[in-house]
Amino acid sequence: MKGSVYQRGKTWTYRFRGPQKDPATGEYPTISKGGFDTEKEAWKACREAMRQADTGRVVKPSARTVSQFLDEWFSAVEATFDGTTWQNWKDYARVYVIPRIGEEKLQRLDEPQLLKLYAALRTDGRIKLDHNSEMFAYWTASVARGCAATPRQISEACGTTIHAARKAVRRYQSGITPIPQPTGLAPKTVRNIHAMIHRALSDAVAWKYMAYNPASNIKPPKKPRALRTVWNPDQIRMFLRSIRHDRFSALFLLELTTGVRRGQICGLRWSEVDLVAGEITVHNNRVVIDGHAKDKAGGKTRNADKTISLDRATLSALGFTPFGRHRLSGLVGRCDELSLEGYRTDHAQTAVSA
Repeated sequence: MKGSVYQRGKTWTYRFRGPQKDPATGEYPTISKGGFDTEKEAWKACREAMRQADTGRVVKPSARTVSQFLDEWFSAVEATFDGTTWQNWKDYARVYVIPRIGEEKLQRLDEPQLLKLYAALRTDGRIKLDHNSEMFAYWTASVARGCAATPRQISEACGTTIHAARKAVRRYQSGITPIPQPTGLAPKTVRNIHAMIHRALSDAVAWKYMAYNPASNIKPPKKPRALRTVWNPDQIRMFLRSIRHDRFSALFLLELTTGVRRGQICGLRWSEVDLVAGEITVHNNRVVIDGHAKDKAGGKTRNADKTISLDRATLSALGFTPFGRHRLSGLVGRCDELSLEGYRTDHAQTAVSA
């Protein structure tokens, strides 16, 4: 099998005869690819393509773009992924990948392009605007003038909902100031995007859309180690006192005393709660996918399914919980409400930090 290289305009093209006949035509196909800047690059690509052809892995030239491939790939692999993983990866592609490299030819995607993508995302990849800092600056300026802005004024000036502005004003009046958000994405998010790209391009190689996976040859940004902020007993007591009249108080107590994930609490049923033995059996999850709550069997990790003993205070709180007897939390499509972190950033944080 011999190949040849020739110049077309300002670029170079390689061409060679395939080693096997095309069953449809009974003839040997001609394999070619152009667009190389130098003759040396064209010969290098030609030799690699001939090696691939000898092993039966012929990658036919295609004008398929990264965006077109990802649309096809997400439709093909939806049934093979966990629902939350598939939705998160699709959101990553839609928000961060396609707007930046979606029009690139899939077969011309290489390591430098991926490295440039990751660097750009780390620098200015954040899409969600930092409305909290904007509202705080507007409110602070109004206070300095001697006339504190109302939630309605903040909402109209900063382009937020009236509900977000009201919560923001309560935080600011309590002394809780926002932490400015960086313009770039966190290393963990970029690593997640890299994992999605690596898996997608691995399938592209398996489908003979690409000769190799460029994501296999690079490393994503290193994730820095960070210390978790953990409440001490006094802070936990303050928090529990601040939410004792909340309709989710028993469930927050359950989360604090067991460490069960939010999705598992939302999926917990009364049939899995044994108030006599003082135990709960954790198995199902209730998660939000594309804005809709869905039940998911099994936990997030292999060791997630377990039976947990409860202390007397938690048992007592659950015994008097007013929720329905079918699903413990009574949350249908609203499991995003049940979050300790959400309460920490609202009225409960005031009590904890007092």
